[in-house]
Amino acid sequence: MIDILKKKSIYAYLIISLIIVLNAFSIFLFVEDQEDSGKTINITGKQRMIIQRTALLSNNYFYNLNKKDTKKNILRYLEESKLNQEYIKKIHNQIADSILYDPGYQFDNLLKQYNNNIIKFLNNPTDKLLKIINYTNESLLYTSDTLTTLLAKDNDRRTTIIIYLLIVTTIMILFIIFI
Repeated sequence: MIDILKKKSIYAYLIISLIIVLNAFSIFLFVEDQEDSGKTINITGKQRMIIQRTALLSNNYFYNLNKKDTKKNILRYLEESKLNQEYIKKIHNQIADSILYDPGYQFDNLLKQYNNNIIKFLNNPTDKLLKIINYTNESLLYTSDTLTTLLAKDNDRRTTIIIYLLIVTTIMILFIIFI
């Protein structure tokens, strides 16, 4: 009888150990995922700010407000925008990909056109190009807000799933200890 109990307790300890190791591994993956998700959400929010700031500086440039420094700042923001866009494209998230490439949004294509129009505008500032920049800016801001919001909601959903998984795992451990 004692041998049977010893075997059962050894199996219980092995199962508990396995569950603890799996739980620790899932926490590690969760923390890694949270860091990446947070960085992505921050970059999409920053991308929105850069788009808005670039349009504002383009308006300043058109109305002769410190053209030399304004042009330098616009070019710096365009470079930063390109780097952010490359990062966003590399995440290969279904939500991000749909906003970047699907016909309803085409954020990536619209941003490229926007950046090209700003370069043209810096070389030859016209009222027509400024209107195009301002109009495109509104579309980009809306799409950028949508991307940031959807990525944040997806991150919250995954966080909730991981928390439930951890709760269930803890309950299983307690149940096994009880048995």
